[in-house]
Amino acid sequence: MLSAHVEFSRQSLKPTFKVISGRPGSSEAINIFQSICERQNFDYRQILNYLAADEIQSTERNIRQLEQMSQQQETKLNEIEQLKKTLKAEEQRLKIYKEQEIAKEIETFKAWLNQEREYFQNEVKLKKSKIAIDELTLKTKNKIDSSH
Repeated sequence: MLSAHVEFSRQSLKPTFKVISGRPGSSEAINIFQSICERQNFDYRQILNYLAADEIQSTERNIRQLEQMSQQQETKLNEIEQLKKTLKAEEQRLKIYKEQEIAKEIETFKAWLNQEREYFQNEVKLKKSKIAIDELTLKTKNKIDSSH
């Protein structure tokens, strides 16, 4: 990339419109401003001080706004961190609750299985007893029949 600028006459405070390439030009704004002020009998330093004071007030106002925004962001970050902690605690509470509920369901299922096992064991005992009674009844009947 090539740098260039238009030549400026410091005596006349006007551009010569001669293009000079190879180096950037300098700003002559302050020199032009001084010259205009001198011709109009203005104290350019007073005007610059006024402009600088206005710029300083504007900058201070911007700084206060930025500090306020920073405080608001800090507050939001603290709220987010608090919400993260609350969420983590709630997740832990729900995990424990879920584990407890699962454990209760398992215990309920085990109790049901034990009841069903006892019921079937009793049914088997009852069937065996009926079979034994039927066999005994049949033997007794056969003995009675064979003795007559």
